[in-house]
Amino acid sequence: MRATSPPVGWRGIRTVGYHIASVEKPVPAIDPNVLQCVFYLYPTLESAQAGREIGGTGFFVGVQLEVNKPWQQIYAVTNRHCILKSGLEVVLRINKADGTLDYLSTRANDWKSHPDLHDVAVLAIELNHEHEYNFVGSDLFFITPERLHQRNICPGDDVFMVGRLIGQDGKQNNLPTVRFGNISRMTGEPIEDEHGIGQDSFLVEMRSFSGYSGSPVFLYINPTLARPPHFMTPVNHPYNQPQHGPWLLGIDWCHIPNFKPVLEENRKTAIKPNRWVEVNSGIAGVVPAWHIQAVFELPELVMQRKETDKRISEMNLAQTTTVSDY
Repeated sequence: MRATSPPVGWRGIRTVGYHIASVEKPVPAIDPNVLQCVFYLYPTLESAQAGREIGGTGFFVGVQLEVNKPWQQIYAVTNRHCILKSGLEVVLRINKADGTLDYLSTRANDWKSHPDLHDVAVLAIELNHEHEYNFVGSDLFFITPERLHQRNICPGDDVFMVGRLIGQDGKQNNLPTVRFGNISRMTGEPIEDEHGIGQDSFLVEMRSFSGYSGSPVFLYINPTLARPPHFMTPVNHPYNQPQHGPWLLGIDWCHIPNFKPVLEENRKTAIKPNRWVEVNSGIAGVVPAWHIQAVFELPELVMQRKETDKRISEMNLAQTTTVSDY
């Protein structure tokens, strides 16, 4: 927990120039604050210290306290399946301001999951000035169904994901990698996970592959392009100058596989019977940000924030009284 305001500079991110003949749409330059909100997960302290190619990604979220509004309760957020697969212990590997790493050991049972078993897990944690981190503000930066409607978010909108690229994740320091893509399909049709539980998901065409579980996925509205329902509106029309993000779209939880038949060695039409190989479909499943918000509203977490709020108020009152008496 620290007394701070949500990170600045997340809005107004510059874009590279756009030319009408360009094949690729322009993408945003990524604010360093976004990179600093990510941590890595490991099942043991030994694997975290060795930087073994196991585990997953998570990110920090700040929830504003009700009374002491300059204060944020910091939560670690990742996938529920990452916690379940980790075992009894879950170790967070976090960057420190001096360029070294810190390791925070947690118990898997302490993580709180979504009441409807959406693939989200959160844990209230304590960080300090020695840690080099930032966080996503849940009050300002989370996409909600209302914001989707207000800003006409639709397939084709730009997204980017920040997470751990196995093999290139950094040994002496966490070095997250950014992947880019576009919304392919809105929510509405749940995707079943390996346990048969339907996950409400955005489908995102992501230039990436599996292994990014727990990574935050951000939405960015390109302010230079016309938006629905004004597709014919000139580029410089005031309509095209909204607050353009980035916003937290949600959390990556899967990459939908595609299967191809195994061909005979001569690569002709003959196919080996019942032999298939899994290939990357390029489609990621993203649990919407509002399902993360729902976990923060669990009664036990609300009560915990109220107790923290009360403790800070009492501390402030004691300090005020001491100064007044003096």
